[in-house]
Amino acid sequence: RGGASLELSESEVGPAPGDVPEVLFPPAAFARRADERNKQFRALSRAYEESSALAPLELAQPWREYPTAEGGVEQVFGRPEQVCANGEAEFSTLLRAADGTLLRHLVGAYAMAERIAKVADAASTYAGRELAVLLYFAPTGASPSAYAKLALVSLVAGVQPTPLRVHITLSPATSAATPPPVLALGGALASTASDYAYVLHAGELRVYSLASAHLVKGPIALGCDGLVPDRLPVLPHQVRP
Repeated sequence: RGGASLELSESEVGPAPGDVPEVLFPPAAFARRADERNKQFRALSRAYEESSALAPLELAQPWREYPTAEGGVEQVFGRPEQVCANGEAEFSTLLRAADGTLLRHLVGAYAMAERIAKVADAASTYAGRELAVLLYFAPTGASPSAYAKLALVSLVAGVQPTPLRVHITLSPATSAATPPPVLALGGALASTASDYAYVLHAGELRVYSLASAHLVKGPIALGCDGLVPDRLPVLPHQVRP
C-alpha cells in the first residue's frame, strides 16, 4: 500500500520533448501582467476571443481539461490520432481564469512519449472476484499534471484484465513531493449492483462506480482529521445509520 516500488510504463500523447510552445496570446507586453482583474487586459482578452484566432476551436471539444489551483481551467485541443499517424501534431492550449477570462493561448507540438506509472495501491472487491489496481502518474517536467488510472483485474479464472479503465484527475497542486493516492473499495449496494472505489489524494476524496466507471462524488476536501462531518460522501440510495 501507499506507493509500492513496482513500476509500469505506457505511451501517451504529450508535449514533444524540446518543443517550446508559441504564445499567441497575450502579447509580449502583457506577458507578466496576465491578470483577469486588470481592466485593460480583460478588454484585450475579449477582443482576442471575438477575433478569428479561436475560430478553429469554437466547435471542437477539448481533448483534455485540467483544473488549475486558482479555480480556472486549462483546455488542450488537438487530434491525438494525427500524432499516432504522423508522429507529431499541433495542439492548442487555452488557460482560463475562474470567471472564464482567457489568460493564455499557446500552440505547440505534441508527440508520443513514455510515461512511468507506479502501482500506488490495490484492493479486492467485496466478493473477492476482482482486484482493483491504482496506477499513479506523478508530475514531470514535460507532463506537469498528475493523474491516476484505476484498472480492474478478474481473479475468477487466473489473472485476467477487464475492460474497465478509469482516468482519475488529481489536484492541480500536486507536486513531485506529494505522496501517491490510496485506494479503498466499498461493498456492492443492492440498489445499484456496483462496488465503489474511494480514492484519497492530497486531502481530496473521490468516489467512483466500478459498474459505470464514472465519478459519482468529489472531489471532497477533507479536514486535517480526515473528515468533513457535514459533507460525508453518502452515495445514492445509501442511508447513514
